[in-house]
Amino acid sequence: MPKLIVQLKQKTIQELDLGGDRVVIGRGEDNAVRLDDILISREHAEIREDGGRYYLSDLGSANGTYVGTRRITRDHELRDGDVVRISPYTISFRTEAHERPTEVGMVGGTRAGEKATEVFTFSGTPRLLVRSGAEVGKTYDLASNPLIGRDAECDIVLNEATVSRKHARIQYIENKLTVVDVGSRSGTRVNGKLIDKPTPLKDGDRLQLGEAALEVEWKGGPAKVEAEKATVPFFRPELEPAKKEAQWWKWVVGIAAGLIVLVGAYLLFTRLQPGGGAAAPKPAGAAVSAFLEKSAQAMKGGDYEAAVLYADDAWKADSASAEVQAQRIATRKAIAYDLERRGQNAKAAAHWDVVRAMNPMDEDVLRRQPGKPVKPAPETPSEPQPRPPAQPKPTPYELALAAYHDGLTAESRAAVDRLVASAPNDVKALELKGWIGLEDEATYVLDVRKDTAAAIEKFGELVRQDPGNPRVQARLRALTAKPTTWDSQKAKDLFKEAEGYYLRWKDYGEEEFRDKAKPLYQQIVQMGPPPEDAAKEDKDIYGTAKQR
Repeated sequence: MPKLIVQLKQKTIQELDLGGDRVVIGRGEDNAVRLDDILISREHAEIREDGGRYYLSDLGSANGTYVGTRRITRDHELRDGDVVRISPYTISFRTEAHERPTEVGMVGGTRAGEKATEVFTFSGTPRLLVRSGAEVGKTYDLASNPLIGRDAECDIVLNEATVSRKHARIQYIENKLTVVDVGSRSGTRVNGKLIDKPTPLKDGDRLQLGEAALEVEWKGGPAKVEAEKATVPFFRPELEPAKKEAQWWKWVVGIAAGLIVLVGAYLLFTRLQPGGGAAAPKPAGAAVSAFLEKSAQAMKGGDYEAAVLYADDAWKADSASAEVQAQRIATRKAIAYDLERRGQNAKAAAHWDVVRAMNPMDEDVLRRQPGKPVKPAPETPSEPQPRPPAQPKPTPYELALAAYHDGLTAESRAAVDRLVASAPNDVKALELKGWIGLEDEATYVLDVRKDTAAAIEKFGELVRQDPGNPRVQARLRALTAKPTTWDSQKAKDLFKEAEGYYLRWKDYGEEEFRDKAKPLYQQIVQMGPPPEDAAKEDKDIYGTAKQR
């Protein structure tokens, strides 16, 4: 009688004899084959018998059903030895008496007397390198479908408070090494970008799980070889078989190349160690150069958060290098100057504080402190040098007003409450408190009551009372603007700015950043859906903006 053999992580967890009934496979409790995984649909696939033949059909699952590496839809006839793959599970179909599938690893194994078949492997097993966090320095082979998280039951355990108990899983989807977030609290980022769907990985890609940074190392590519004696293994990518050629010289070349690589690695290692030779190179290693290059690329693309992270990673890899520290400072200063040009003085000040902590005597830092010269004055100046006029300190009211206009609602509300408590009759403070309250009302009417007309009226009143508030003016324009045709470049610019605010809110819980992101998402949605022939990126931007 035909049977199904279900395996997870190369271990058999269920064997089921097939009769004439319909067999449903999925996450549901009542299924004959129950596969407990978040990526599997409740009723994922079915196997039915018709005239002594068995047919496999996908039931409209989200992540698909595969036989080998081919995704199937309906009525795929199963043959003896077929291996069905559903997310991390493999299901072997047997119609004759066979040995149970061997629990083999990435390369497979052989035993004397067993039936010959094919074993799939990789020319270079992909690895995951921990670059920062509590587990820094550890390396993990991605030989199966590892679950990553803080829980001790995970395949890759990251003992980091910012990592969820079950954070992400790495698996093979459509013959691609892929990372999937499994509902983590802080999210999963690939090369600095927060992912919301299965994302393919390649050599050099950087994963960020909480405060843990990991890097994918996969020098080889997928390949398929043929073994003389082996049983059917756990799923492996199916590519063209490599022909066996009895050419002894290839072995000689391969061994020589391996020795050269080992000697080069040893020499590089010894030269990078303290006292490892008089000719030790002054710059940091290849990893530091790679981090600095990625930081520069992120700066060009306007991704300031990634630029700072990569620059800090370079410094962690070589904290003794003055050149790396100078690059960190230059990155922070460039970001601060750009933020100041855009009027985001509060954010710029935060970067200047970091620069000041790195190097209190930096010329640009000293230049920002009234009364302190950039360079020491000459001992006998020919003429007395006038001191620069002291800049007047802003009043508490001016600080509260600037915070309100910058969108720092919580800070401005706390500041104005202190002003009113100390001076109950201060007209300006009472007026500012009224503006904050009016904006709260308008936001409540828009977000909770969904009354756009009433919100427009309240925002309009706020603009008339506070005409110097560009942020509220932008919200009013977004609400009153007529729908326009889809503008791809404008949508990308708006989405990039909105995502920055949205991620800041998700990471730190600061409500004002969510309030900044909402009108930008609304402008994207008001353009209307992109045309049918638009790029997938445009459709993803519109869908995400509409969802948020």
